[in-house]
Amino acid sequence: MSSDKPDPARGWLHVEKLLANEEIEEVDALDDEALAAAFRARGRDADMLTTVGALMARAAAIAAQKARAPVPVVPPRRRLAEWVVWLIAAAVALAAIVAVVVYVNAPPREIGRAADPARYRAAALAACRAHRWDDCASALDVARDLNPPGESDPAVKEARAAIAAATVPAPSASAPERRTPP
Repeated sequence: MSSDKPDPARGWLHVEKLLANEEIEEVDALDDEALAAAFRARGRDADMLTTVGALMARAAAIAAQKARAPVPVVPPRRRLAEWVVWLIAAAVALAAIVAVVVYVNAPPREIGRAADPARYRAAALAACRAHRWDDCASALDVARDLNPPGESDPAVKEARAAIAAATVPAPSASAPERRTPP
């Protein structure tokens, strides 16, 4: 499928190529003084121009200098050993962080002090005076587990009796009475 229309992009590329060739021919026709004057006319620094011979000489000098300089010998690095060291350090750091988090979030403990049954009995008697019978009974049970001889205390006996009296279910009014036949 060929088109009869000319392609503008190809036309511009051809024009640019012709202009570039024309500029190259103009530059080739100039001597060094005329080339420097053309650069100055365009606002360029003509002193920064170097000739091909100067560039070649500079490249040869750099190559000779590098050939004379000794190449440092670097021993091969032990990458595996470095990774192992880093992994061990990371594991130790992670273990330390976990230990700190566990320690901070642990419930408080009373170290060196046993639970005091007298304290539980005092709390139980206070709960009994406030008619909180479940709290009173549970605190008395804990005190009994810690110190069974403390159950002989008269205050504890009175509290147990009050709990028993308060927690006895009352007879239901809707339940029919049982009559015994005469």
